[in-house]
Amino acid sequence: LGTTFSSVSILLNGTVNVIQDKLHSQYIPSVVYYSIKKKDIQIAVGGFAKRKSILSPKNTIYDTKRMLAKEYDDENIQKLITKWPFKIERSKTGKILICLEGIDTKLEPYEVSSEILKYLCEVGNSRLPPDKKTQDVVITIPANFGNDQRSETIRAAEKANLNVLKIINEPTSA
Repeated sequence: LGTTFSSVSILLNGTVNVIQDKLHSQYIPSVVYYSIKKKDIQIAVGGFAKRKSILSPKNTIYDTKRMLAKEYDDENIQKLITKWPFKIERSKTGKILICLEGIDTKLEPYEVSSEILKYLCEVGNSRLPPDKKTQDVVITIPANFGNDQRSETIRAAEKANLNVLKIINEPTSA
């Protein structure tokens, strides 16, 4: 789960393979696009979301990894707000809520990260034989992630119905 891009690897027959998505990219943008169609929320992830960002930049969400477990008043978040086309607001607990324009929905950052993780799992499973498909995942995170950010990453995975086998620091995984 990357800040700007994410990638998926699978271990099959003792070999690690980095998987390409449907757009033939190993580097999947960590972007989620939300729209509404007939009162149903439509979600696009990765390169598809990035392409749709032209239609509605205010409903194209990125940088959620930077928001995980952060307070709205965090100095770094306040600097980023001026650069984001989407809107965020303070939750009742002082955390971040992402506001979708024209859609009566506010999301916590882990919910957006959950959509990315769900998509990454689908990409990985698309290259596995039917009997090998899985919801078991290993997620890499920055070494400087605190316990709250680790917990929010696990929460995102759980929302995506994934079973986190392990959380690994990015330098270790490299």
